[in-house]
Amino acid sequence: IKQWKAKPAPKENKKLTGTRPARRHGLLNKRVKFVREVVAEIAGHAPYEKRIMELLKLGKERRALKFAKARLGTHKRALAKRAEMEHALRVAEAHRKKHVETK
Repeated sequence: IKQWKAKPAPKENKKLTGTRPARRHGLLNKRVKFVREVVAEIAGHAPYEKRIMELLKLGKERRALKFAKARLGTHKRALAKRAEMEHALRVAEAHRKKHVETK
């Protein structure tokens, strides 16, 4: 007895699409980044950011992360904020060294 077998469906070409608008939501564009940098430069850092930097100066990275998480709500945001504050400290230190050398 020969067994019946269904014929495979015809192959369809996949439609190539770009990213959906929902996937782009919240992505940083150049103008927003520039505006935020200007505001941060003029207004300075928020008190909780200053405290995070102070903890980092003392070498308490873990405590800084826990404090950032308490203030920001998620671990991912806290990691990003800690990295941002470490970068700000490095930039400030480089600026201070450059300023001292020129005197």
